[in-house]
Amino acid sequence: MSTIQAAQDILASNPAVFDTETTGLGSDAVVVEIAAVDANSIPLIDTLISPVSVFPYEVSKINGITGYELKHSGRGWDIAHMQVWDILQRHSFVAFNASFDVRVLEQTNHHSGERPFFGSDSEVMVFDLMELANRHFHKHLEWDEGQSKFKRLSLAKCCEIGGIEFNGPAHRALVDANAALALLHYIANGGE
Repeated sequence: MSTIQAAQDILASNPAVFDTETTGLGSDAVVVEIAAVDANSIPLIDTLISPVSVFPYEVSKINGITGYELKHSGRGWDIAHMQVWDILQRHSFVAFNASFDVRVLEQTNHHSGERPFFGSDSEVMVFDLMELANRHFHKHLEWDEGQSKFKRLSLAKCCEIGGIEFNGPAHRALVDANAALALLHYIANGGE
């Protein structure tokens, strides 16, 4: 199947395009911001999450979210969990690097004692936009000699190739979710 057809099929699946910001990348990372938009860029969720652990300063330098902001503007994961659960009952799950977002969502659920979204009994369709975009933009991949494989293109690089601008600061969940949606539309429309 072509990448164009695959993108069109994802758009036909009633997608919710998600992005998360987290306390880090490791097995103990949890979500501190989550956003999702529908295929028309209508926000389905956009919220900060009060962290259950210390929010590292190094992460704050990347995404611009402060511990103060999280403490005073964030909501509990229990409320966000209910919202995400409701979204996943009506939409497929799409994310740029979906395996990461699925993992940190489930880590957050586990850490907070909430039921998982994904698993063997889940009917949620999951689509990884990073895999699709890297296939679509295969001519732009660079070989990593040390790893003996091609380097993955980032969301920022894919958007640069497609002439897609971020509508706000990168590494904020709603901005990145909208950029990922624009990329999905770009591929579905046959953009090169």
